Amino acid sequence: MFCEQRGLIHHLMYIPMLWEVWPPDMFLSWKYVTDAVESGKNCIQYGECEEMCPHGLPIREIIEENMVFYNNMKQKNTPQSS
Repeated sequence: MFCEQRGLIHHLMYIPMLWEVWPPDMFLSWKYVTDAVESGKNCIQYGECEEMCPHGLPIREIIEENMVFYNNMKQKNTPQSS
């Protein structure tokens, strides 16, 4: 089975680092980031990425952690309506 998300999933690996170098409003609206997050939402946890990773990284776990990180940053930096 071919992972349809393979093209964008690797972008998710950098989410916390990108947060450190971009202002929150730019980070949260940057297409590079939003497309990566969308691809993470579509991850089916197949595991092909981990099998192919030459470094043996736990990619599915990293994706999940970085999705939580993104959602937390979005929640903390989105004005709440009163």
